Amino acid sequence: MPWSFCEQKEGIDVVVVDPNLTHKVEIPHQDEIELKLELERFSEGIKTAKGLKKRVAMVLPAIYASTLLENSPVSKYLANEKGTGLVFTMSRFPTNQAEESDLIYPCVPHQEDRVGARNLGCMIVSKAKTLYRKKNPAPKRAGLVDQVGLSEYLVLFN
Repeated sequence: MPWSFCEQKEGIDVVVVDPNLTHKVEIPHQDEIELKLELERFSEGIKTAKGLKKRVAMVLPAIYASTLLENSPVSKYLANEKGTGLVFTMSRFPTNQAEESDLIYPCVPHQEDRVGARNLGCMIVSKAKTLYRKKNPAPKRAGLVDQVGLSEYLVLFN
């Protein structure tokens, strides 16, 4: 069996995190998976969980999980396996136009996008502008959740 499942009546049965996450020690989890290197194990784990009717939470870097990123491993899995699941992509967002260029996923509409992150970067900027283009400045601590796809939510915070 690829993962150890908890025996719970409701909620998440297993939490799996990517070992490269900076704050992974703060996330209670049963297993680790480096998705970019263990795609087959990921796929097998999801199949096993589905067969056992178990709920899995994967905590991964957005670069691997977001369906807004071209060719992300989770996008490929969902397309090939006709999988179902929810994706919550989290990111900081700019609070003014000057900060837009500092994003980890830049919005570069008129340049070559070698990483394939343009869609995500531009979505973040687009959503952030709804906060900082208003007459009143965005609060010092603000957050925003928006559904950006059939099974993906964009969670932004600053």
